[in-house]
Amino acid sequence: MNRRSFLKTSLSGLAAAPALRFAGPEDGKTKIAIVKTQDRASGVKDAVRLLDPPSMRGKRVFIKPNFNTADPFPAGTHNGTLTALVQEIKSRGAADIALGERSGPRVQRRHHGTEDL
Repeated sequence: MNRRSFLKTSLSGLAAAPALRFAGPEDGKTKIAIVKTQDRASGVKDAVRLLDPPSMRGKRVFIKPNFNTADPFPAGTHNGTLTALVQEIKSRGAADIALGERSGPRVQRRHHGTEDL
């Protein structure tokens, strides 16, 4: 990248910065849900119900699990939790679900089974 391209790209990003203040909840507070359960599927369903997200019908949904470690849960997202979340989002009518994960070396992706998805 030459200097001119770098400056144009940097200024474009800077120009978009004010739009970032519109991201997130209007009141500035992030909603969370904590559910204690032995059943991941019902726990995910309860958590999503408590969070009361906007309609997903016909929308494209992006999920970013934490697979940056081969250490067991809670260091990373449990496959059962991810599976339950995908199923819940599908049941809410999402048109497309994208899984965004590329952290960690290949051994971690094999450990978590994402290469088989």
